[in-house]
Amino acid sequence: MTAPENVATRVVQECLVSEFPDAGYGAEYGKFWGPGTRKVYGRWQRGLGLSGADADGVPGKFSLTELAKKHGMEIRGRFAEDCVDPIHTGQIDFSGRGAWPAGRAACEKHIRKALDIMGLPERYWLPGLLTIASRESAYNASKHQINTHDDNARNVPDLFGGRNAPDGFKGMCSRGMLQTVPQTFARFHATGTSRKIYDPVSSAAAANNYIMSRYKVARDGHDLAAKVRQADPNRRGGGY
Repeated sequence: MTAPENVATRVVQECLVSEFPDAGYGAEYGKFWGPGTRKVYGRWQRGLGLSGADADGVPGKFSLTELAKKHGMEIRGRFAEDCVDPIHTGQIDFSGRGAWPAGRAACEKHIRKALDIMGLPERYWLPGLLTIASRESAYNASKHQINTHDDNARNVPDLFGGRNAPDGFKGMCSRGMLQTVPQTFARFHATGTSRKIYDPVSSAAAANNYIMSRYKVARDGHDLAAKVRQADPNRRGGGY
């Protein structure tokens, strides 16, 4: 069980009411994870000795596991931290550019596979990531799998010794279906995916981890379009 999802949200709210009888959720109860639920969950986190970002009202592995143990809940699904498998930039495989299928239908398959590996629902993530793929790489088109023109397209001393990357292009160039720079791909590399930066499944999964960390998008993705303009087809795109 991970929040926020309708059933999981109701179960967690019921547990929190047992902990804090004065907690009131109003219209949120049993429906969504809103500011009221977040405030009360923050009380639970602080009661566990957590503080700062660790007590922000967003369920993490430790706090939710402790709540589950106390109230006999069964946790299903994966936690965000279980999906991140950081690697060093020197471990990135730069081979295979252009080897994976392109086009909207192919990108949809790539993204579905990444979401399945990460245990994320498709309802919001799939359309949002497809929108990003269309804007960042024209659905993984070969000529758009590396950006050699924006501000990232440069070499820096702490990346590949200031030289080009193994694929022959500037080290900091954004690469792959969802256009991550090597440092981002390495830091947010996803468990169960390849280390190939041009692998669209790995690209989608690393981008997911980055988006959830950077923009605090919920694991169910309901706030993806609101928080990441590049994922919203109804707004003009922008960097992410």
